[in-house]
Amino acid sequence: MIDDWTDELSEMILRSKYTKWAESVDDQTLLAIYWFIGEILVRTRETDFSAVTYEARLGSADDPAKLRKDVAMEALYEIYRGKRYSDGFNEITDRLRAGVCDRQQLAQEDAEQDGTGHHATRPESKSGGNDKPQPESEGRSR
Repeated sequence: MIDDWTDELSEMILRSKYTKWAESVDDQTLLAIYWFIGEILVRTRETDFSAVTYEARLGSADDPAKLRKDVAMEALYEIYRGKRYSDGFNEITDRLRAGVCDRQQLAQEDAEQDGTGHHATRPESKSGGNDKPQPESEGRSR
């Protein structure tokens, strides 16, 4: 386990099925995790979470796992953009719950709006600011 982690952080990591896997992460593995998350986030655009791309990302709002994954990716992007969490599990679960509800509501509104059960085209959602400028060498290709 990472030596600099506090006992409180270690206890929080062990309390959740979503973080328990990280109990034995060492410094070099944590560096790799941050690196790979950075690889994803540097190539992510705010519009990747827009209502316009909703159907392509999720298909429908019937699969809670897909919705939670989408919210988690958006939350990681928000952290990359500067958002910080200060209330532990409460704030994290509130963010997930609100994001899932927003996506389900969007899907329901789209289905009602276009009457076919398919998502209608909608304007882009707000996800917390403008894209960070990226160095030319990094690019934004996927």
